[in-house]
Amino acid sequence: MHLSAAEQRLAYYAGLLHDYGKIGVRDEVLCKPSSLTPEEYEEIKQHPEYTLSILSKIKFSEDLAEVPHVASCHHERPDGLGYPYKLIGPMIPIGARLIAVADSFDAMVTARPYNAGVSPVVAVGRLAEGADAQWDGTVVAAFIEQVFPRLDTSPGKADDWLIAAQPIAPHLTPVA
Repeated sequence: MHLSAAEQRLAYYAGLLHDYGKIGVRDEVLCKPSSLTPEEYEEIKQHPEYTLSILSKIKFSEDLAEVPHVASCHHERPDGLGYPYKLIGPMIPIGARLIAVADSFDAMVTARPYNAGVSPVVAVGRLAEGADAQWDGTVVAAFIEQVFPRLDTSPGKADDWLIAAQPIAPHLTPVA
């Protein structure tokens, strides 16, 4: 993606701190072993604003001054349906777009009390389906290109993954 060292550093620190605001969400909601009610989901959706509030109190170095804002934008979507600011496309900081893809992939493949994790193949398929609407398509393509070599390439698995990735990374070809 050709990010500068400064952009990489900003994304790195924002990524480490992006869910800091969850400390402001009740444990009963964060640790609930079943689906959230609409009211509980609205409470969870407040955590990016809590993150901004908490991180804004920290004196970051000049090159990291945008960490609070970038971290608070990790649930924004290119189609404008994200939260908390309803930002659209390039209005979303690149670091937040990176965090969104990585965080979503992690959430999909990780088993939770309320949801079994899915395979990386399924997760990549979901990322590809949501590219340009839910997630930045360029970031999704870069994620697939960087993660693909680390996947289980046993017979059949690599090809499944490639098929899922084809809409946004057509230059990737199945392993023989």
